[in-house]
Amino acid sequence: MADQQLFVVRRCDGFYRFWHDVTDPAPLREAHAAYDRLTHSETHSTTPDDVEYYDVFAADPLPGWQNEPAPLIRRLHPHDAAAIEAHLLGLDLADRRLRFFREATDAHIRAYVRDIDWTHARLFGAIRADRVVGMAEALFDHAAMPRHAEVAVSVDGDARGRGLGRYLTSRAVAYAALLGARQSCFAFLRENRPMQRIIRTLGGLVDMDDLIGVIRTADAALTAADQRLAA
Repeated sequence: MADQQLFVVRRCDGFYRFWHDVTDPAPLREAHAAYDRLTHSETHSTTPDDVEYYDVFAADPLPGWQNEPAPLIRRLHPHDAAAIEAHLLGLDLADRRLRFFREATDAHIRAYVRDIDWTHARLFGAIRADRVVGMAEALFDHAAMPRHAEVAVSVDGDARGRGLGRYLTSRAVAYAALLGARQSCFAFLRENRPMQRIIRTLGGLVDMDDLIGVIRTADAALTAADQRLAA
């Protein structure tokens, strides 16, 4: 059995520049329980605009990034919109089609970022040199006590091949499970083989007729999802 990956809660000082661990490494559910206590169920101290800002991070380096500085994986917030837009605009035409299921123009992408529903969505970003180089978006059917999530992932071309897309997907799926969602769903084009592999690697089912994937995220499956974060 794979070792369960551990997470810590960190306090940020200096607008993302300096992080201090405030909890010991623990499984994801325990780390989020500590985060909820520190933020009073996410009612304060959840963004850099607050006097204190807390977030949940993996305690160990990302797999596949041992030989160079790994991206910082953190929650994205509305004030990250410009960096999110820059990441999506940097995708080439083929990657835009895989992400948006159409030939998305710059105008389409700008409108998409402008219309992100932050009350129903959670975005996780991979940050390098103040740039978003990858992100996973989980869109929930309900802002509170969701039943399912729809997940979409994108990664810059020069950041691929080291498991970043899989890791971001795992974080989004595990977070959906923590909120009580029973499953995470994925839509994909037939040629999007990387996403199909990620879904299968995380224990999900792929339907090549309807071109959808499903990862069950009930409590019984959360431990396995946590373990696969380190795979």
